[in-house]
Amino acid sequence: MWVVSSQNSLAVADNPPSFVAWAQPDEPDNAQPAAGGGYGPCIDPSVLQANYRQWTTADPTRPVYLGLGQGVASTDYVGRGSCSGDTSMYPEYAKGADILCFDIYPMNEKRSNSDDPAAAGNLWYVAQGVDNLRGWVNDEKPVWNDIETTTIDAGNGTPTSQDITTEVWMSIVHGSMGIMYFCHIFTPAEDDQGLLDTPTAKAAVAAVNAQITALAPVLNTQSLANGATVTSSNPANAPIDIMVKRYQGALYIFAVAMRPVAATGTFKPRGVTTGTATVLGENRTIPISGGSFSDSFDSYAVHIYQLSP
Repeated sequence: MWVVSSQNSLAVADNPPSFVAWAQPDEPDNAQPAAGGGYGPCIDPSVLQANYRQWTTADPTRPVYLGLGQGVASTDYVGRGSCSGDTSMYPEYAKGADILCFDIYPMNEKRSNSDDPAAAGNLWYVAQGVDNLRGWVNDEKPVWNDIETTTIDAGNGTPTSQDITTEVWMSIVHGSMGIMYFCHIFTPAEDDQGLLDTPTAKAAVAAVNAQITALAPVLNTQSLANGATVTSSNPANAPIDIMVKRYQGALYIFAVAMRPVAATGTFKPRGVTTGTATVLGENRTIPISGGSFSDSFDSYAVHIYQLSP
């Protein structure tokens, strides 16, 4: 099993090949438990920067990983305590890592006492966090993020199979280069493999992982900023975001409805005037005429198109 661990002298000395990265303290941007009870401020970025210097000196062969909290996506998140709203800290945190990650679980925030009501049920906060973190590091470091898969605590909202799939593709379309799955259930009974014990979530993750694996050669190519455009029939309430790739002569358009509102998307692929758009995984095709094609999007729908020459 591959391991991402905090660094210690024994691990460095043994140099175990299963250790692939060193991990900074988790969610340092959140308020930290205080010794006498309650919570104190977040961890100062200088602490992580010092760790980084020490760890990369001791072992320059492995990257350093940093997992940040939901304040990356929901910048006023109250769980950051006195650090809430201070986004200037994030570029400083980034100096303490080579791989940056964050977590936000919108469906789990759907409860009466949510500490992040702005994010509650709004899947697009996943994409917003990717955008924020990429911007804070000027796209100079890879960004990953965690995806919810379970009802983490009793009384929370529950992500459906479609929610999980949409969050994953929102993340990728907005430039995430790595997906992690939060698999735990804490209450009413602790289950560290809650994802595997939740059949619908397990099936959803298996399906989207298989899809990503099949499309890996495409996904690992450079995105085309001017490869296509999309216009939503309801842009104010139902925007549609896209990522465009080209692989082995075919154009691929990854499209996600960013709100729980139905709309029609009209796509104009650059340099393609006629032909057919195959909707991958849906057993259907759409004719391209006059340089465009249209498709229907339900709430938070995901469609992936392959346009062959």
